[in-house]
Amino acid sequence: MSGIERSALPVVTDEIGLGSLWRVLVKRKYFVLAIPLLTVLMAIAYLSQITPIYQSRAVILVGQVRQGGQPEPLEVPAVLVMRLKERYGVGEAGAAVEMPRIAGITQNKSDVPNAITFLAHDRSAQGAQAYLVRVVNAVLAEHAMSLTRIGDASRERMQSIDRQVGMLNDYIASLSKQIETIRVTSPVQASILVLEKGRALAEKIQFEQETTHLRLVLSGMQSQPSKLLLEPVLPVSSVDPKRSAILSLAVVLGVMLGLFCAFAAEALLRLRDKTD
Repeated sequence: MSGIERSALPVVTDEIGLGSLWRVLVKRKYFVLAIPLLTVLMAIAYLSQITPIYQSRAVILVGQVRQGGQPEPLEVPAVLVMRLKERYGVGEAGAAVEMPRIAGITQNKSDVPNAITFLAHDRSAQGAQAYLVRVVNAVLAEHAMSLTRIGDASRERMQSIDRQVGMLNDYIASLSKQIETIRVTSPVQASILVLEKGRALAEKIQFEQETTHLRLVLSGMQSQPSKLLLEPVLPVSSVDPKRSAILSLAVVLGVMLGLFCAFAAEALLRLRDKTD
């Protein structure tokens, strides 16, 4: 067979041009339009049957009190998180069904290490916020009582120290008079009294140092109550189900299914024409 004859034969190709694809889509436009619309309607119907869950968020800064060299938190944040998780059943099986509930309690370990974040869930936005308000107010009240007890104990200790310092002052004054009286007649006994006076003065200094520390404990700069860094917010949208994500997924899946059905219907039609 000559080259001219070979060139005259028709060329068979399996390539599909964009024009052919476009013509198929136009021909089967009802699949392309109806199926995505159907999937979106099904997603909307699904979302309408599900009760939305709203989330409220709040942040507490744990207060501090000076009981040693440096101010310390009223309650160790990690211990507070564990205690509250156990109290409200955070992470327990079946707890997710109960509403309202505490969904999460975490410690901020970066910017503000003594800050605790609370998350509350409920089937209404107002319910989630109201429940979280009760929870954080309970924590703040507990810490306020702890700070009050520490303050009362510090004031009682200061009063006791003042009484002891008063008695020491009287004792030191009495020793001073005795030393002056017997300094010449009994120098040995006077020396013993001087040593006793020095011991009493050292004890007085220790009491004065403890008094200074207790004043720091009671001062507003060294002892601070726990407070809200972020008040419980009123959620404006639900966290579950994620409506925007579900609707977007429905659109994408609908378009993909519509394209598949359009090309599948066209392929079946051509296959049937060939068999006929």
